[in-house]
Amino acid sequence: MIDKSDDIRAMKDQIFNPYQNNAVAMQGVNLKMQQTDEALANTLNAINQSGGGAGAATALARQAAASKAQVAASIENQELKNQQLYLQGEQQKVSQQQALEQAAIQEEIGAYGRQESRDIMSLNRQAGLQQVAGQQAMDLTQSGQAALSSGVAGFASGMGDVATGIGQMSSNDPSTNQP
Repeated sequence: MIDKSDDIRAMKDQIFNPYQNNAVAMQGVNLKMQQTDEALANTLNAINQSGGGAGAATALARQAAASKAQVAASIENQELKNQQLYLQGEQQKVSQQQALEQAAIQEEIGAYGRQESRDIMSLNRQAGLQQVAGQQAMDLTQSGQAALSSGVAGFASGMGDVATGIGQMSSNDPSTNQP
């Protein structure tokens, strides 16, 4: 009996989450940080050449902190998006594995049904053969009894004919007829 349920279950191992190894795109983040650092350095040079005071340096430090916070937020957004994609991929993976398990169960049920149908057909065939053999045995028994009866009747008839023939021979034989 063909049962493909194990083959179907083996397919579950081939399902994977395409988002399981997403990385954060650091090249763009690093480029933005580098550009920000250069802009801040240029601004600091300009402040130093113009003779700006401590207030300008404080403002520059605030700009640098804000820029770094934007970069960190960008990285966090990418990580959050990657986590969401990972979870979405896991959900799809589990759904596909459940569908394959359901298909495997249906295949097992189908294989069991096919085997049961074959077993019933085989039992019906055996019962039919047994019925035919029983009928043939009964027919042969009746034929044998009829032949036996016919043989006994023929024997009895033949014995009667022999007795009649002996009786006729005795009445025609002059040596047996004594006065």
